[in-house]
Amino acid sequence: MTGHIEQIRHRYDQFSRGDIQGATQDWAGDFVWAGGNSAELPMGGTHYGKATALGVLAHDVAIWDEFTMSAFVHVWRWRGDQIIHFQHVTDTLQLAQMLGLAADKEGTAHASHSR
Repeated sequence: MTGHIEQIRHRYDQFSRGDIQGATQDWAGDFVWAGGNSAELPMGGTHYGKATALGVLAHDVAIWDEFTMSAFVHVWRWRGDQIIHFQHVTDTLQLAQMLGLAADKEGTAHASHSR
């Protein structure tokens, strides 16, 4: 397992440097992206296949002025040396509030966003 942990750390580092191809090189062709429970929010929904998951990643990362993959819980599943499943766990209400799609504590929605 230590090998997988180091491998994921290296992939996060590649992602942070903008090397998406390197960061996703271990994703299997039948990779599954399991995002938050709302497909209307960035990184949400379940997406099948590496190409589809990369499309979701590219689209959803582009909406942010700055993006890092460190503020959420990530669960990775492996088959041998390939990553076959990624689960992204987040507080969907908090994310919706950040995007202005849900009212904050004061009852105000601040922005509009379309996926």
